[in-house]
Amino acid sequence: AVEGCLAFKDGCPFKKSDSVEGLYNKLAEMPASHRVGADTSAAKAVTEVLQMVHEQSKMLKAKLNAQCPVFATSCPFKTVTSDGAPLVMELDKVVTAWGLSDDQQGPLRELDEPLSKLLKAGTKSVHRAAENVRFVRDFLSCKVPKDSYVELLQALFHVYDTLESALKQLPAEMAHCDFSVLSRTGALREDLRCYLGLAPGEAMDIPPPSRAAAQYVQRLRKISEEKPILLLAHAYTRYLGDLSGGQILARAATKAYQLQEGCGTAFYNFADIGSSPAELKAFKKHYRASLDNLKLGQDKADALVEEANTAFIMNMLIFEERDVAAGHLGRTRSLDEVLVLVKDNVSPLAFQRAYAGNGSETGGAKKGAGKCPFLPAAAQGDGGPAAEPAGERKTCPWPFIWLHDPKAALAVHPAKNVLGVAVLLTVAKAAWRFPRRVGLGVLGLGLLSMMMRPKKHRKPESK
Repeated sequence: AVEGCLAFKDGCPFKKSDSVEGLYNKLAEMPASHRVGADTSAAKAVTEVLQMVHEQSKMLKAKLNAQCPVFATSCPFKTVTSDGAPLVMELDKVVTAWGLSDDQQGPLRELDEPLSKLLKAGTKSVHRAAENVRFVRDFLSCKVPKDSYVELLQALFHVYDTLESALKQLPAEMAHCDFSVLSRTGALREDLRCYLGLAPGEAMDIPPPSRAAAQYVQRLRKISEEKPILLLAHAYTRYLGDLSGGQILARAATKAYQLQEGCGTAFYNFADIGSSPAELKAFKKHYRASLDNLKLGQDKADALVEEANTAFIMNMLIFEERDVAAGHLGRTRSLDEVLVLVKDNVSPLAFQRAYAGNGSETGGAKKGAGKCPFLPAAAQGDGGPAAEPAGERKTCPWPFIWLHDPKAALAVHPAKNVLGVAVLLTVAKAAWRFPRRVGLGVLGLGLLSMMMRPKKHRKPESK
């Protein structure tokens, strides 16, 4: 029917309408037989088309979860855009800016769970891994030198400066909360002045971003241009982490660097939110609820979860950079290597061991796996610079060597093996006659064996 219509002989009749007035003039040229209300097939077709446009407008409004800012009312054929620009151009501009320009076919897939729960569940493994990076554990134990901590703050300054500049450019419909109350850039600048001992008004030079920080900054700039909605994943990762662990980290910094009150912990204080646990908890609850109110579809939620995992890994790389600088690791991994490390080592202990095994050409994920926990620390290859002298290679103590290297146990400890078999037979005979007493004895031996494990001697941290 469209092919036979004179109005469509040169394509869409509205394609040259560059103003609302031109759109109305083109509609005014419609014959009376085509207008809504006429009892003709053409009028019915026009009615169906306008109804379809109206429904599409309603769907777009529902998808964006807000009144479209360029419309005065809901239906695009009912009124004009606020700045007089052509309707289609405004729609394209809004959809592109909001990161919703996917070629998605069919209706929007609704979420099975709220977005905040999907983000928490989807980042559980990488979140646990980030907490078990050596730098984080050393910082909580007050073992990170001040210079290293200052370099961390400088790296974070570049990350937050880029993130917060990008968040200010988000469309209003994406800014699900007031990000200004979360801003950390000023707080980081204040802390750096404190640690560097600068007088009021004295200029401060912040060095260029480190390699890991530069990679993070580049990522933030890229998604802010191509998919700005993904910035919400980085905001979620950084800000909720700061709110959740800030008080603990502030106490660790105060103790480690003997800080005076009000100096060096501004990064962990959110003056515009509050300092009490109740105030912080209330804000986090509000933050998660505002995320859920975005009403995004499943595809967008999945993309946010994936990007949140990337955000965690990029933060881990910044921490790992500190471990390399301290000599605990041989090199920093790539983003893909850390992702594999997290997936292959689910438990905290397994991750810590694999993480400490870094330094090989392949990233060291397998290098630390399967090592005897009773092996003396110097022989573990903990990623440090020290190496054992030739001919002094440490071996796992007997009887634990039987757990992973029976051949070596037979060859190296023949006398102990004979004695062990004799003791085992004696214990078995005694257990048959006195099960309770033997059980208590075995328990005591087990505790004693744990005490036999060689202690790992830490090298003093350089100041």
